[in-house]
Amino acid sequence: MALPGAVITANLANGIYLRLAYGALAVFVIGGAAYLASLGAPGFFARLPGPIAAAFSREDEGPEPRGAHVFRLMIGCIWILNAVLISRPAVVYHMAATVITPSLVGEPAAVAWLMRAGLYLWRFNPLATAAGLAWLEAAVGLLLVAGRRERVRRFGATLSIAVALAIWILQQGFGGLFLPGASFLSGAPGAGLVLAAAGAFLALRNQALAKQRSWSGLATGLGIFWILAAGLQAAPFEDLWTGKGLPVIFGTAQAASLPGPLSSPITFLLVHTTSQPTLWNLLLVVFTAFVGLGLILSAQRRAMAGASLVLSLLAWWFGTAFGFVGPAGTDLGTGVTLAAFSAVLLLARPAETGKSSGAAAHTLGVSFGLAALVVGIVPTLVALPAVIGAVPTYAAVADGGGLTLVNKPAPPFSLADASGKRFSLAGFRGKAVVLTFIDPVCYDTCVVMSKEIVNAVDSLGAQASKVEMVAIDINPSFTTPASVAQYDVEHWLTGVANWHFLTGPVATLDRVWGDYGVIPTNGVIGLPTHPQVIYFIDPSGRTVAVTPDSGGGAPQLMHSYSALIAATAKAALGG
Repeated sequence: MALPGAVITANLANGIYLRLAYGALAVFVIGGAAYLASLGAPGFFARLPGPIAAAFSREDEGPEPRGAHVFRLMIGCIWILNAVLISRPAVVYHMAATVITPSLVGEPAAVAWLMRAGLYLWRFNPLATAAGLAWLEAAVGLLLVAGRRERVRRFGATLSIAVALAIWILQQGFGGLFLPGASFLSGAPGAGLVLAAAGAFLALRNQALAKQRSWSGLATGLGIFWILAAGLQAAPFEDLWTGKGLPVIFGTAQAASLPGPLSSPITFLLVHTTSQPTLWNLLLVVFTAFVGLGLILSAQRRAMAGASLVLSLLAWWFGTAFGFVGPAGTDLGTGVTLAAFSAVLLLARPAETGKSSGAAAHTLGVSFGLAALVVGIVPTLVALPAVIGAVPTYAAVADGGGLTLVNKPAPPFSLADASGKRFSLAGFRGKAVVLTFIDPVCYDTCVVMSKEIVNAVDSLGAQASKVEMVAIDINPSFTTPASVAQYDVEHWLTGVANWHFLTGPVATLDRVWGDYGVIPTNGVIGLPTHPQVIYFIDPSGRTVAVTPDSGGGAPQLMHSYSALIAATAKAALGG
């Protein structure tokens, strides 16, 4: 018999797909009828409101500039992909509780009041709300992608402004601008606002888009954005100069459980911004302001557009973990649209982007660039030894109670991983073992513990190959190889070197649980409660230490636990 959670998920999936299918049929019927009517009765559409009449007009508007063509396609694809993301059953299920409700915390009363309107829609009828929003976003995207004619593009762009601003206010809470710690790295000022700006640019006529001043204005506008972003990054009230700023942003991104090669740079930034938050925030402020001023003043605007593209994509990666990972991923994020703005300036013809004609402006841009390099590189070289210093473990010790040192043989076990390959404790002789117990359907503390262990061992460098990470299934309701395989896939652990999630028959697991003192107790159906501990076993097979782990998701605490695990695993190796 299916568990209630599985039934709910299946019903949500069926409901959202059914409503999307109905929406597709309605779009086909209404759109086809409107097109046929426009062929036979163009005068009727001429009497409708301006944007609608313009969309169905057959007048020749002149050729679309290349830059506008490329930008239209990029923004249209973003809207279509956002529609796909918002229509996922997991998003529908988690939107109210995971996305909107947490965003209300700390918002001013007026902002919270507006956001509650969106919250009520999602709570009252989440399926209809998701399907309606998905089709609105898809309609905007399709109008832009198919809008070779100026009037179709402008109609889609005008619609995109309204939809984007509604999402920005009701769902994104003004992009978190009124919350402490707002930064372009965390997605401020919000994907909705940036998409609305893109819509405003695409709503211009072809005659305007063919003029150099429109593209110079776009470059200047993007430059002003980066200067404001630098100002926000530097503002004392945002608290980004302390350990409460950048480490929280990178810690949140790290918790998205990206694959190892994509997660490692985020882990690096989390480690070093925790140690030297002021230095790293200074570098961010200087480089962001440099890009902004370069776009406004430099004669090499295309080069500065390239720098803006790199900055946008790195912020999308490091700051928001690509924005769409997990059930809270309702759109691609701010970084993608900023990258589209930058890319179109980079790809546009020189006549479109324009150049600054003033020698003084060029000199000022070059001077600021040199100053930025000096201010950025010199402190980095001077402070590098301190930045790479040891990470404190006292937060983990205070949170969990610290290590208990023991010296006794570790209880043996012989279990299999998702592929059916068997592993035993005896088979790990000659290596240290970091052993814990994981619930394959857990979505919070167990995920945090897995990430802490993997990051800890990864930080050991050359010694990492001498440490095995072993997780044993502790949920008696989910003991199949498929259960542990699904956990590894969902949290990007498949293929992680030396990671083994093991399971077996309940009778065998029960004996192992008893030997290690981690008996699960009845909880919510399918989700038992169990002790959260980590065992450290030396290469000879003896348990040398045990530590509790709260599984708390605070970035600083996660990093502290990883440091504690790494130090203890290294000690178990005899290092």
